[in-house]
Amino acid sequence: MPALSPTMEEGALNKWLVKEGDEVRAGDI
Repeated sequence: MPALSPTMEEGALNKWLVKEGDEVRAGDI
């Protein structure tokens, strides 16, 4: 997850939009 501010240390996902079996790579948003 990309940081939304320089001091961001954690975040939460509200909804997962990737389907099961789809490939996810670093940098995908």
